[in-house]
Amino acid sequence: VSDVLRRHPATIAHIIATLDQLTKGRAVLALGAGEAFNLDPIPDVKWDKPASILEEGVKVIRLLWDSTREKPASFNGRYFKLKDAFLSFKPIRRPPIYIGGYGPRMRRLIGELGDGWIPWVESPKTYRKSIEDIYLHARKAGRNPEDIDAAVMVFTSISRDGEKAKQVLVARTRTVLALRNRLLRDLGYEKLADEAFDIWNITFTKEQLDKLYSIADKIPLEAVEAVTAAGTPDEAIGKIEEYLKAGVKLFIAIPFPVNFEETISYLEKQVIPYFKSYEA
Repeated sequence: VSDVLRRHPATIAHIIATLDQLTKGRAVLALGAGEAFNLDPIPDVKWDKPASILEEGVKVIRLLWDSTREKPASFNGRYFKLKDAFLSFKPIRRPPIYIGGYGPRMRRLIGELGDGWIPWVESPKTYRKSIEDIYLHARKAGRNPEDIDAAVMVFTSISRDGEKAKQVLVARTRTVLALRNRLLRDLGYEKLADEAFDIWNITFTKEQLDKLYSIADKIPLEAVEAVTAAGTPDEAIGKIEEYLKAGVKLFIAIPFPVNFEETISYLEKQVIPYFKSYEA
């Protein structure tokens, strides 16, 4: 997932058009509003209105994909401007733009403009709540919610020893949850949410890191299990089914290096074949 601040939308449009040509029409773009730890160190980048900047960026990218020498694109926004601009070549198709984000403003933006939603770490319960809100905004904008792809990225660990597989994900997932105060609140951990960070505005100073790890140590295993797909192959399948019932259309497994090959093997030999027969 990239942003439209460290790379100008025109540059992104050109890169993705190139990739789409190279992959014969298979390029996909994912964008987010950006985070302080990436953007604050860059002195010339102003990002006081990240969602508004992203909204303009998405519009500029699409205008450029549709542009030609005969019909150039112009855009007079607050953050980005084009005048008679066009790309020297076009993508094979208009690549879908997935948007990652969590707050109310981002959900509205996804509903109005996104081709897909691609959040990082959600439980089936919190996912359902958010995707329903996105679909509501899509309908208000006159869009068909079915046109929005509902994706999710989930830490995944699979082994014959289910408990061992779950343990692989604990430390990293606790740290991620300590960066997601709104998610902790939605999961029912009010006190932890009050202490936790919001990932978009942390800069990872030593003081913040010390606090982050202290909060992470307090996060219960139940919270970790709520947002991961881990255990035996059957347990992983069961959890993925929960995500599908919550509205997920595209499940993206994120294995960890510790048992990467084992997890990939089980995904290939048991999990994916199960869902292929499930679809049939």
